[in-house]
Amino acid sequence: DGKAGFTGAVDLQDASRNNSDKAKANEEFLEILAVSHSVLATIDGNGARVYEAESPDESALVSAAADAGWTFHDRERHQLSVLVRDPKTNKEETRMYTIQALNAFTSARKRQSVVALRPESGERVVLVKGADNVMMARAAKVEDWLEPHLRKFSSQGLRTLVLGSRPLSDDDWETFRIAFETAQKAMDNREQQLAAAADLVECDLKLVGITAIEDKLQENVEDTIEVLREAGIKLWVLTGDKLETARNIGFSTRVLTDSMSILTIDADSCPLDAIAAYTAECCETARNYVETGVVVALLITGQALELLSSGGDDDLVLRLGSYCSVVIACRVSPLQKAQLVRLVRYGVHPTPVTLAVGDGANDVPMIQEAQVGIGIAGREGKQAVNSADVGIGQFQYLQRLLLVHGRWNYRRACKYTLYSFWRAAVMVLLMAWYVFISGFAGTSLFENWVRASYNIVLGVPILCTGIFDRDVSEEEAIENPKLYGTGRKGVELNAWKLCETLASSCIHALALVATTYLSEPHFVAYGNGDYYTMGAAIFTWLIITQNYRVAFLTTTWNVFSLAGLVLSFLMYAVFLFGYCAFKWKVASFSPWMYGILPALYETPAFWISCFVAPGIAMSLDVLKYYLVLAFAPDERDIILEAAADRPSGSTENMLDEAAPPAELTFRQQQGSLGSPLVDSQARPRGGKGGLHHVRSAVEVSMRPSASLTAGPASFGGMSGSRVRAMPRREVAWSSFDWSAVDGMGPDIFRCAPSHRGDNTLPSFSTSHGGWNTFGGRTPGVSFPNAGANAAAGASLRAPSPRARLPSNPQDASHRPSRSAFAQQKLPSVQFEPRRWSACLLFGVGLLLVGLGAFTRLWKNAGRVVVTYDGPAVDNPDNLNRIIKGDVHACHVQADQPEASTCELTFKVKEHMEAPISVDYSIDPYYQNHASYIDSVLFDQLEGKTLSWKSPGGEHCSRRNSVTPDEKTIFPCGFPATTLFNDQFEFPGLTKVFRTTGVAWRADMSRYKNPIGYPHEGGYSWLFERYPDIISEEDGVHNEAFAAWMRVGFSPSLVKRYGFIDRDLKAGEVIRVKISSRFLLHEGASKSLFITERGFLGGPEFGFSSFLVVFGVLCLLSSGFVKLTEKYCPRRRGRVRDHWCCKACARLLCCR
Repeated sequence: DGKAGFTGAVDLQDASRNNSDKAKANEEFLEILAVSHSVLATIDGNGARVYEAESPDESALVSAAADAGWTFHDRERHQLSVLVRDPKTNKEETRMYTIQALNAFTSARKRQSVVALRPESGERVVLVKGADNVMMARAAKVEDWLEPHLRKFSSQGLRTLVLGSRPLSDDDWETFRIAFETAQKAMDNREQQLAAAADLVECDLKLVGITAIEDKLQENVEDTIEVLREAGIKLWVLTGDKLETARNIGFSTRVLTDSMSILTIDADSCPLDAIAAYTAECCETARNYVETGVVVALLITGQALELLSSGGDDDLVLRLGSYCSVVIACRVSPLQKAQLVRLVRYGVHPTPVTLAVGDGANDVPMIQEAQVGIGIAGREGKQAVNSADVGIGQFQYLQRLLLVHGRWNYRRACKYTLYSFWRAAVMVLLMAWYVFISGFAGTSLFENWVRASYNIVLGVPILCTGIFDRDVSEEEAIENPKLYGTGRKGVELNAWKLCETLASSCIHALALVATTYLSEPHFVAYGNGDYYTMGAAIFTWLIITQNYRVAFLTTTWNVFSLAGLVLSFLMYAVFLFGYCAFKWKVASFSPWMYGILPALYETPAFWISCFVAPGIAMSLDVLKYYLVLAFAPDERDIILEAAADRPSGSTENMLDEAAPPAELTFRQQQGSLGSPLVDSQARPRGGKGGLHHVRSAVEVSMRPSASLTAGPASFGGMSGSRVRAMPRREVAWSSFDWSAVDGMGPDIFRCAPSHRGDNTLPSFSTSHGGWNTFGGRTPGVSFPNAGANAAAGASLRAPSPRARLPSNPQDASHRPSRSAFAQQKLPSVQFEPRRWSACLLFGVGLLLVGLGAFTRLWKNAGRVVVTYDGPAVDNPDNLNRIIKGDVHACHVQADQPEASTCELTFKVKEHMEAPISVDYSIDPYYQNHASYIDSVLFDQLEGKTLSWKSPGGEHCSRRNSVTPDEKTIFPCGFPATTLFNDQFEFPGLTKVFRTTGVAWRADMSRYKNPIGYPHEGGYSWLFERYPDIISEEDGVHNEAFAAWMRVGFSPSLVKRYGFIDRDLKAGEVIRVKISSRFLLHEGASKSLFITERGFLGGPEFGFSSFLVVFGVLCLLSSGFVKLTEKYCPRRRGRVRDHWCCKACARLLCCR
């Protein structure tokens, strides 16, 4: 008739007016609704009565009773007032009930009751309402009308409650009172004792009626479930509804489909002693179905689960569930929900990730048991949200939460984890390599503070990638749910990925080792081949390579991604400058780091290697990833390629804000019978449903109102629902922002609250009495069914403008930010290096070839090598790689007590330009041994102390600190007691040969003799131990000593001795006189280098050849990529049918 609201009240009034029997039955029915509850009545700011209830079911039922003439008015202590309208006279009278006891509803009891004294007769009665199975078990007699109506309501997807009552005698009351009061005072097992006391009166009940409450679906629940299933997620729906209700809700939500083979296990239809055998039979049937490609679904009741669990057949249930695409468990308690989640979580191997979704307090155990818990904020309260890991406003947001944010963040976390592992592995492998060339002494490749900065400097870029990176857009992620399977299957992070990452780290570490091996001689040629300078250089190359790796892994580039890389390099530059440019007095800082920056800057090999190291790494990465994409693409690539090749079509985005229609419409939904529950004009069909009682089945009409919530489970249709459509111009549309991530828009103050203080869900209000619709409950996943409910007969009042304001304006501060940063909509560019493989390989190849050709075409420096002591004298061909040039041997003779001498005359083969460096080499000599490095007390070198027992001198052992005649060695330590004291003379070049300028200025500026030098007695001074090398005036401030003290990087030790300051012409005869005093250990050799300064510092040791060869390989790889793409491409969206070797025989036919 177009009238909004609950029209069943008219039928009830007519029945009561015309038939006394029906009047009595109606009165008994409505009395239970109006009295047996825990609702509180309050007055809002507009003077309207508002019901505050623990659940929307209870509030809706009280409102329905009020529409039918029994209005709950107020509650004061134990007094409850009800306004009862006489159906004949239409007058209202107030009835005061005395509530003597309240037995609260619990998930275990599944019922609620009160003991009340009726106002007129003083009769004591028990008024009960509860689930049909528990009420029928406690009924004195189950009438024939009950079962058909329950089945009818269940087939419509409605939630049912059975109402009953019984008079209570004084003796029964006294027995109950004593038990009830004792239970209330109990400290242990209080809930169990209260339940036992309630059982004393909740028996022999007279069943007076049934209520049916619509558990309405939110929008897009069916689509969301369908998408989740397409993503490969197995759904277990855990609900407290009846089996028939659960089945119909399953069809209406597309959890179940007609193409499925549905197995049902119900304890009521199966002998109790045969339940396990029947389940085993179902398991075998399901296995056979799966083998033939049939999709299987399972419906199982809570009672059957309890019987199977008590019989130890949990594994049977799990095995059966593993064969099923969908499992719906109905009539399950909250404890059973948690047990099922635990069963899946710990019983399935490999261990799955369980995600539980619910919106009510009864879903909390399940949410907390799952690895991931999601709470939906609705009219059921905030218990689920407060107990969950994630809170959402509507069930449909699971699409974005899982398919978009879940997948994005999974890939980000995988990238972050694998990169962190890769980053640590590369550094550890480099340090492990250095162990082999440091005498297995455990010497760290990097100085301690430099090594400590590693994770700090490299932490920012990968953090930006871990926050902002996206391999696909949100539209692509939603349109291709199968992409979610990569995370579900653990494709991005598994044992194979870790092995692959470890192999990649080994290759990158080898690339850095090769770069170091080929560039180190050129550092030595510049006099910068010491342990600290080479360590800083390698660390710099490592930082560049690591940041390149982040760039290679990053797909989405925005301002933060770029800033992260820039900040990383800036942090490292600032750290290195701050650490190496100042003379720090901090004990934990290494004084040897001071002055290495000029050494790095003046070495060309350092700058070339800054491009070579990441270039090699990039070429290897790009080629590897191209080969994977071309010959073994992953599932993500196949899906995206297939999606890109599909014809474009408009796809409705469920999350976009829809424009207000001319008339408010409801989404057409269908129940299991296939009949439309909403007509094509979007006007719900009136129908039977809602309230039934013992004498009559009354047609009622329900409407969504402020007292009701519409939620996605029990997934009911809109049967029996009548809503008045409003013109567009009269509707104040919700400010809920569907385009925002969390849905909240800036104009939330215009949103009519669903209840006091709750502004989390969309609402509508009109000037015509209005109607509100609120997102409510969802089935849990497991998807437990928990429903925000639309109930029978709720009155509707239009909210005033004042009532539409939130009770707490500060709640607006909790709205999500609409900034591009918060919404992850920053301007960005997508770039995948592997899709530009040919260009990148070609670019790296050109760079390496160009660098190699540049260094190769530069004039090669000449070198004369004189080996004069050790095995190399007799076999110069066995000299180390670093000894390259015109080699001569000079056999020393022991013609002096403390020295051996030799003289050698040779001709210069090629012209050598000044300045010409004169260096000595000891190979091998492990100056880089940890104990050798740590034995130096730098305070002695700076003249701060004489004693080796000062702080920091703990590594100066007695052996290198005290002479046999008990004199204190100054300075202490292995370097100062093993000073190289061989001498070289060039008789024909005396005027142009100098031994100055061989030490670093930074070192010489700090070396000072201590107070008391050289007159302090009891000390063994340097000039006393090495009179031919160090004068008394110099002491520690001696260049030869300073050059020796800066320890070498490798065991092929080369130190600067002096310079020849004029050109040596080709054919010129040079005479050299060598005095050998330095004692060698067995197997070592000593040599003298006369080296011309070239672009790289000395002779070319294969560095440029390596660059050219590797660059050519990159160019060839680029050509291979182009030829493969042209003549042997892989069909987009499909894996390759055969390998390229087979395709090469067919060339153009391989498509």
